Amino acid sequence: REEATEVLREQLAAGAMIGVLAEVDGAVASGALARVWRQLPGPDDDGRRAWIFSVATEEPFRRLGLARQVVTRLVERLEAAGLPRIDLTASDDGMGLYLSLGFAPADAPLLRRRRPVAS
Repeated sequence: REEATEVLREQLAAGAMIGVLAEVDGAVASGALARVWRQLPGPDDDGRRAWIFSVATEEPFRRLGLARQVVTRLVERLEAAGLPRIDLTASDDGMGLYLSLGFAPADAPLLRRRRPVAS
């Protein structure tokens, strides 16, 4: 947890991550993060990208629209920064929210290859 907190602080300070939180009565109730980077440009864009992840709402605050608020605000910040492409993966529970916010299924499926991290 300490290592994750330190990496998060570093990435937020460097602008490599952008985060949004929603508070209720002074307590964090919901939040979302986006990773921001630039890859080589392609014919359709300049290569700047964002990946939204870790969208979460604490159990007592679910079904109040907080996830919609934090994702909407995060997308506004990413678009204000001029990012031409924002991606995310959606759970079944989150799919309706993301579709209603203008996200659409991507052309290609996500594939992943993992290897164990050395301890």
